[in-house]
Amino acid sequence: MAIALTHRPDMYDVTGRLETFRVDFVLSGSYSSGGETVDLTAFPRMHVRDKAKIRRFEIYSANGVYSYSYVAGSNLTNGKIKIFTALGTELGAGAYAAGYTADTPFAIIEVLKT
Repeated sequence: MAIALTHRPDMYDVTGRLETFRVDFVLSGSYSSGGETVDLTAFPRMHVRDKAKIRRFEIYSANGVYSYSYVAGSNLTNGKIKIFTALGTELGAGAYAAGYTADTPFAIIEVLKT
């Protein structure tokens, strides 16, 4: 897998009916054309049972050069993270360049509590 996700339990908040999580990314290996598959069921603390419960999924680049976006799949196991170059075009399939592996992107995810 080219993207490893780590839930930050210290970055968790519940406000009303929303739960907010921070998930850190580590990029390695190669990027797949069309985006990297993300399985959100791997985070048991996230009480998301279906993708309709996700209210916000924003991804931030630590170095501010690259941009990332989440594309919901048909269920929680097959969403995609797409990565874009500094010029705004999707990254081509192949090994990650050093700039991408040196970045430390993270996502803020808000879900509606069940």
